[in-house]
Order: sequence, then structure tokens, then C-alpha cells
Amino acid sequence: MGINLSMHRATNLSSIKSIDISPEETICDGFDRNELELKHGCLAGSCGVCLIEVVSGTQFLAPAKTIELDTLNRAKRNNPKLEKVSLRLACKAKVIGLGEVQFKKL
Repeated sequence: MGINLSMHRATNLSSIKSIDISPEETICDGFDRNELELKHGCLAGSCGVCLIEVVSGTQFLAPAKTIELDTLNRAKRNNPKLEKVSLRLACKAKVIGLGEVQFKKL
């Protein structure tokens, strides 16, 4: 099965689950809507429980805003190994482009 580039998709490589996702929908919301577990906490972008590593498709995500950037910077300060990976919060990462975002839950 190939990628349908007329759709927004998100794939959790940790659980091998892939979903179609609505434009402007967060990754957390898409997984919740499809009744697939994706651990999260506050859903406000401040706790960091929904931290993911974006493996591919970063270009299909809306840019991170201030509260998400603050949480990501805190995560990187607490774990220097995270400096070299593309991090996002699944509760804040909105899919905006046609294509597939692949990620691993951290």
C-alpha cells in the first residue's frame, strides 16, 4: 500500500498505526477520533507527555507556536540526546500539507 498524496496521513511507527487526518487536525485529535491510543496529558502543550520524534514529513506540519517551542526546548535541555532529532508535541502538531507524517512516540 503506497502513500496517497491527496490525503493527510499520520503514522505512528512505534505502534505501526496509520490514520487519515483532517486538515488542521492535531495528531492527538486524529488518533483519538480513530480510537487509537496515543498517550497525552494536558493537551495544552505544556506537560510534554505527548512528545514525538518526527521521522519524516515535517514539511506537512504547521510551525510550532510559543508554548510548544518552550516545552520542546525544556525537553532538549533535560535530555541532550534529543537535540539532534525533530521533536513535536502530538497535541499541538497540526497536519497542514498533503502527504504523510511519520513519527515515533518518545
